[in-house]
Amino acid sequence: MAAAAQRPGSAFVIARRLEHANGSTLACVQVIKRMDGPQHGRSAERESALKRVPAKQVGRTFARCKPIFFALGDDTRQQIIVLLTKAESLNVTQLAKRLPLSRPAISHHLGVLRRAGLVGAMRQGTENYYFLTADEAFALLKQFVFEVEKHGD
Repeated sequence: MAAAAQRPGSAFVIARRLEHANGSTLACVQVIKRMDGPQHGRSAERESALKRVPAKQVGRTFARCKPIFFALGDDTRQQIIVLLTKAESLNVTQLAKRLPLSRPAISHHLGVLRRAGLVGAMRQGTENYYFLTADEAFALLKQFVFEVEKHGD
């Protein structure tokens, strides 16, 4: 059994009860965004072209993602990220105890991660404490994936 409700220019809301082979039922609500199609004055080709992302835009977004890809491409930086996910914040000395690297090498890797927007620093006394700040970097990566998907449509 399915019921549909619609407001002009809005989404379809479909409520249905699904019956499984074992006799159990599952109530399900789907929201389906209404698309303006040929019946509403837009051709399928024009609709598809409106959704595509130009190659130049994909290239610009990719260029903005390069520091993130570079930062994530190194095993040591990946280990630092994993360590920072397990702790609220760590300083270089604490990281050096957990990694087989010198303090200057760890500082170098933290600098790469900071420039990529994956790690932030907070000064406490004479020490810098590093923590994850990957939200903006992840948003940029999501934008890149979205654009690549829409470019190919």
